[in-house]
Amino acid sequence: MDKGNFDTDFGIAFSYSETHSFLLFFKIENTKKIIIDILKIDNKDLNGNKLIEYCYSKNGADSELIAIVESSNSHNEFYTKILKAWRANRESEKFEKVKPEKIKKCNNESYGI
Repeated sequence: MDKGNFDTDFGIAFSYSETHSFLLFFKIENTKKIIIDILKIDNKDLNGNKLIEYCYSKNGADSELIAIVESSNSHNEFYTKILKAWRANRESEKFEKVKPEKIKKCNNESYGI
């Protein structure tokens, strides 16, 4: 994650099981990665959809925003149909639900490839 105005480095790692995907929210202290929260997503929610980091709100690009998007429009630069969303809040050090309508769009990392 972009360091922004924070003194501490934060990041998100992904892990998977047969039935779930896990987002591990961590911070780095003295070169150690410390998991501070875990978001569990049912893999059924990802059928035909994508999990995207770095989305846009009305305030612009936000590295804390994560969303499940409908991937049917994968030929576009951005995904605009947001199904579920969360914020990896570095202040509270927790994943927080975000109303999908608060997210304007998410980058399509495959666009133009």
